[in-house]
Amino acid sequence: MGILFDGWEDQKQTRNWEQDKNPEPMKLGELIDSAISGHKECDPEFCGSKYLCGDESCFCIRARFPSPSHYKAYLILREFGKELLFLKILASLSKETLGISSHRN
Repeated sequence: MGILFDGWEDQKQTRNWEQDKNPEPMKLGELIDSAISGHKECDPEFCGSKYLCGDESCFCIRARFPSPSHYKAYLILREFGKELLFLKILASLSKETLGISSHRN
């Protein structure tokens, strides 16, 4: 049995969410965990909520993040995490190329 999708209600919830007034609290650890692991996106083939409300306001984002501010913080942390991972990989490759041991004697 499928889930009944109410486009009007989805758009109403999006407008309320976008106002960013008195959002539910989100623990910092949850935000960091989301930034590290990412969050589950909508169906890549078609998402009615994404179609009606936009990529950054669809139901899967509103369900995970209490407000647009939380979602923006997630995006910033996610990008920062990717940059740190890139630097770690680059450092590892540089050590291998230069023959530097990561163990200290």
